Amino acid sequence: MSNLQMQLNQLSNTINQYYTRLVTFFIKLPTDEKIAWIAIVVGSLLIITGLVILIL
Repeated sequence: MSNLQMQLNQLSNTINQYYTRLVTFFIKLPTDEKIAWIAIVVGSLLIITGLVILIL
């Protein structure tokens, strides 16, 4: 049990570090690029959602 908790803790730390890096990278971007990245992320989420709905 404690081994599993340790692994989960490690995973969450890794995710947190990655997320922090992503956010700092995003903040440093110029506004135009921010808008473009938001559009890309939203678009890909919509595409994935559409595919999931089609499969189901």
